[in-house]
Amino acid sequence: MEQKNIVATLYLKEGKAVRSMTDFTPVDDVYQLCQLYNDSGIDKIIIFDLSTSDDEHEKNINTIKNINRNIEIKVCAGGNINRLEDVKKLLYAGCLQVIFNASKPSSVGLAKEASERFGKDRILVSVNNVDFIFKNQQSIEDTFHEVLVLNADILDALENLTNVPYVVNLSEYNYEEIVRLLKREKIRGIAGTFINNSKMPRHSCCEVRVMQLHDILLLRTSASLHSVSVGAKPLSTGQCAPCRRLYQLGD
Repeated sequence: MEQKNIVATLYLKEGKAVRSMTDFTPVDDVYQLCQLYNDSGIDKIIIFDLSTSDDEHEKNINTIKNINRNIEIKVCAGGNINRLEDVKKLLYAGCLQVIFNASKPSSVGLAKEASERFGKDRILVSVNNVDFIFKNQQSIEDTFHEVLVLNADILDALENLTNVPYVVNLSEYNYEEIVRLLKREKIRGIAGTFINNSKMPRHSCCEVRVMQLHDILLLRTSASLHSVSVGAKPLSTGQCAPCRRLYQLGD
């Protein structure tokens, strides 16, 4: 079984990081934030482009391009995708994959075209209810490499309707729930605000974040799901010494 991914989520408005899809309050410097994720053991960053105009869209794509130039981990992006050219721009900006919004009526047709053009492994879809899955079962199997689930309550229904693997976005940190979820065969990773949170002490790997992220990192491999004692990914040398020692389990 492949390693489970720990996924951070980033929201871009006017080229800057904001709090959420609906709250455009600026947060940290976007490049420092992505570097923090890069240095904290995160596997992937999902970026949502919240632009509402072509000019803002270009500004966000330029930010994404600069992010990819400065970090090593995988980046996927979606938002304001209205034509095949938007998909190409995100891929050329360095994104590993592009995410389509299932709530947009044009997504299925455009995603199918993008999948045929760039490859199914580059195309993902975000969903928050099972209606899209139910109505487009075969298209999902043929078109999308992975599903980003924005509502954890639909997981059972999702698994009954498709074999496409998924990453699930969780609304809160619950260690026991994360353990249970990561034992599911089709899950490829977890995301959530508890992963995104950067309001922490100067040593970014300390305090609450180290407890939560450290616990999650221990669950990354199938072996650790049974023992819950091994499997932590070595952190970068940018971590502070006390936390680096804490992460180096089993040595």
